[in-house]
Amino acid sequence: MTAPSLLESPPLESPVGTPLLQRIRAEYVEMPGLKLTEAQAQRLWGLDGAMCKAALAALVKAGFLSRTDTGLFIMPAPARAGHMPRMGPDPALRRCTRLPAPGD
Repeated sequence: MTAPSLLESPPLESPVGTPLLQRIRAEYVEMPGLKLTEAQAQRLWGLDGAMCKAALAALVKAGFLSRTDTGLFIMPAPARAGHMPRMGPDPALRRCTRLPAPGD
């Protein structure tokens, strides 16, 4: 059995559409340190207050987001750490000692 993807939708009983939830998840996955207040999220995604509140609540309920004591919506630390791509040195770059000059 494989672990669910971070981009999977929360349970279907959510009143918010799946495409919106996937879009919000994608933003958080692309920027794991993203910290937004409800008002900031509303402006960022162009949502009305009720839709934004429902979307954030659905993602908190699904365990994708957490809400801090100061009202910021963040990805929980285990999710950020567990799904960060491993970035190592590119072997092709290790062989490169200089950039080719024009005409080389």
